[in-house]
Amino acid sequence: MGKGVAKNYLYSALALAFAVLCLFAERLTIIYRIGDLAGKRLEALQADVENLDNLVEARIREGVFFKYLIVKPLPPAEQTELNLNPQLIESALILDRQFATLARSGRDLESAERSQLKDRRVRGILTDRVVLRRYDVTDFDKKRTGYLVLVLRPDLRHTQAGLVAANFNFSVVTDFSRDRFDREDKQLVSVLLSKQSGVQNLITVRGKTYLTVRHTWLSENLILFQIAEMPPLYTYLSLYFLLIVLLASMVFIIYGHAGNRYTRREVSERILREYDRAVESRQQAVSELSTVASIGETLAEKIVNAEPAASTALSLEQRLAEARAAEARRREKQEQAPIVIDMMPENRQFRFMNPSLTLRPQQRVAQLSEQDHKLRHRAFSDELKGLMAAVTAPPASERPSAAPTGLLTEISAFEDSHRYPAIDQYLYYLNELYFDEVTEAELAEAMRVAGDAVQSGVFAILLYDSSQAVFRTGFTHGTPALLHESLFLLPRDSVLPNEYTDYGYITITPVLRKNPYFLKRFPAGFTDDLKGFHIFNIHESYLKARIVFFDSDRGAEVTDTETLRRVKSYLRQIAPAIHMFFLETAEDKKGEPADLADWAVHELKECVSLADEEHGSFISQYVFESSLDLGVQLTMLREIARILRDGEKVLVLSPSRFVVVHRAAEGAAIEEILSRQGKKFIIKESEFGKVSRNLYTFIEF
Repeated sequence: MGKGVAKNYLYSALALAFAVLCLFAERLTIIYRIGDLAGKRLEALQADVENLDNLVEARIREGVFFKYLIVKPLPPAEQTELNLNPQLIESALILDRQFATLARSGRDLESAERSQLKDRRVRGILTDRVVLRRYDVTDFDKKRTGYLVLVLRPDLRHTQAGLVAANFNFSVVTDFSRDRFDREDKQLVSVLLSKQSGVQNLITVRGKTYLTVRHTWLSENLILFQIAEMPPLYTYLSLYFLLIVLLASMVFIIYGHAGNRYTRREVSERILREYDRAVESRQQAVSELSTVASIGETLAEKIVNAEPAASTALSLEQRLAEARAAEARRREKQEQAPIVIDMMPENRQFRFMNPSLTLRPQQRVAQLSEQDHKLRHRAFSDELKGLMAAVTAPPASERPSAAPTGLLTEISAFEDSHRYPAIDQYLYYLNELYFDEVTEAELAEAMRVAGDAVQSGVFAILLYDSSQAVFRTGFTHGTPALLHESLFLLPRDSVLPNEYTDYGYITITPVLRKNPYFLKRFPAGFTDDLKGFHIFNIHESYLKARIVFFDSDRGAEVTDTETLRRVKSYLRQIAPAIHMFFLETAEDKKGEPADLADWAVHELKECVSLADEEHGSFISQYVFESSLDLGVQLTMLREIARILRDGEKVLVLSPSRFVVVHRAAEGAAIEEILSRQGKKFIIKESEFGKVSRNLYTFIEF
């Protein structure tokens, strides 16, 4: 086979390799494109849920959902307004404190879903059908009056691909697109998804290939998967390109092979022609050499004939005499030349030798004859050679061992870089934090994560007391017990300034240690080893607080912007846990307002007993968004008292809460008087005598 055929094979192989590469490159591009679109869709879904949370919280603050908490149910047309996003929400429900349905825009909750809402105190709950989200409906005093539950179905708008959600241990797997897989396929898909660890993966179900894209939703403790069917192989355009290149390569090879196909006679003739050319070139070279030799002989004869014998001998004697004289002059010059000694300069450069390395002179190997080599080969067997090598080898203690260089430096650098782990590693811990009530141990463990980032294990959480306009200590860890009572911060504090947007650092100077107002805030000896304070300001989840980390190791503020960003993000994530902790402890430490409750219940019972049985009596409670001035209260009470009859009363429970016992016809007039104050208010009423009601729970609204 000739060189042309080899080139044809090489070019064809390169073309086929390029075509195969295009085939797999296009398939890989399609997989990445589908995976990218799925990831963007899941991120958009998460953004829609976050926007929905913000919208619901804003409407709760405005008091939009209070009209659904009245005893009389609203018309169905008004109940459909509960659904804020029909493309995402299947049904929206208003529940009371006992989780009974008061209003709904779609289907009602099942018994299993209702029991899960009662048992688990988390916002998002995954069932085998939907995602449930629960919100607390509060009044203007931040007291819970009921619940708003949204039943989310992410597949209401997007139906072009399957959507599956599961919790982290895959105990609950929900397939929203139920028309894509049957029951057995769903079980197989759930098993394949539980084994998926990467962002995207290809799975095969009953001969069809699907691309699954995984998106972890840490704030909801969920894992979302989008399942899209991959197009078959024959739909790729690169397959046709591969076939075209394959056909062209075969034609190219066949054409080249046909051009180089010869008979035996033709091959023999070509070889003979090559031999003839080689013989001709050799003959030409021999003729040129013979020509040059004949020219040289002619020149030598001319030179010899031109010079006489006497002149040749004379010139030879002269040359010898000149050479002897030059040699004598050279020796005389060497004997008279001065001796030059090269001295080493005093400024020398020394080389430090490693004492652990032993330098030995290289042994010279004696040259042996061929006969000696054969004799030595017969005399020394392989076993004898190994024994001699073991005997002549130096001991293990004498062998050079190079000490590791820079090992301690690398170890210390590694420890410094991994001493304080990244805060993002503790996001899985946050999911466990919100499953039940937040305890002191859980709060201390959660705060320790942020403390490790700023190199401080001692901290205090101070809450703002609006009655005294001061930040008081609500929780401490690693501090003396007296610090809980002595430490406080003012909004405009001249001793410990804390009006920072997010983060600030206060250095303890000698002047500050001598300040008497500074010493009063801390127990004796507590600040001796301190170098400063890290102060973080958090205002998430309706929480106005300061977090103070006492610095005894770092001695300076945190200048790394990435570390500060992670600490701030982490504090925003545990702010609801801090709020839940103080909310539970505050309810326990409020005390029992028995006197006010007993007095109010006694007055209301007296009014109910004196009321007319035909008309009945209405008890209405009015709650304003903020407190009213004393003059405004007195004026409003006088106007309400003018329209009341015998046996009807008005009670003042707080500067923003009033209870009025009246008849049904007088309700519109009382609302008109209250609307003149220019402030928003909500109404809770009940008709006693016909609808039984617990008066204690009624006045605690």
